[in-house]
Amino acid sequence: MFKPKEQMFSESEVRLVEQVANQCAIAIRQSRLFQAAQAQIQELKQLHQLKDDFLNTVSHELRTPISNMKIAIHLLKLAATPERSQQYLEILQAECAKEVNLINDLLDLQRLEAQHYPVATETIVLQSWIPDVVSPFLARSAIASSTFRSRFRLTFRQSPQTAAFWSGFWQNC
Repeated sequence: MFKPKEQMFSESEVRLVEQVANQCAIAIRQSRLFQAAQAQIQELKQLHQLKDDFLNTVSHELRTPISNMKIAIHLLKLAATPERSQQYLEILQAECAKEVNLINDLLDLQRLEAQHYPVATETIVLQSWIPDVVSPFLARSAIASSTFRSRFRLTFRQSPQTAAFWSGFWQNC
């Protein structure tokens, strides 16, 4: 508001300008709060989607060993030889162990989330780990009388400093 130098603003005009300024400040503050709320809503939607994806994965991972156990039980009932029965019992035992490990992993995740459980990292020796991962597939292929071929192509980005490490690693596999 501008007036010539000779005229002064009345008290009501000053109060009106102050009220308009206060209302503008409130509107700006509300706009910022609305934007923050929208960002939080978006983040919550993403977290909800991550939770749903996790639950779907967990559901699948828990059902897979159970399905394998059901198949092994069915085949155990049909087994004609003690060797076959023993093979199916070993599959059952391995799948039960997987199920227990999955449940323990879920419990560990719950403890980590509650921050009551210290994180312990460990080095994984792939030469000993990969056969454990592949063996159930080999057992399934033997049951189905099919062949198993492993053709893995691993692609990753590496820094020049790690090239020597990976070169030696793949030669020793």
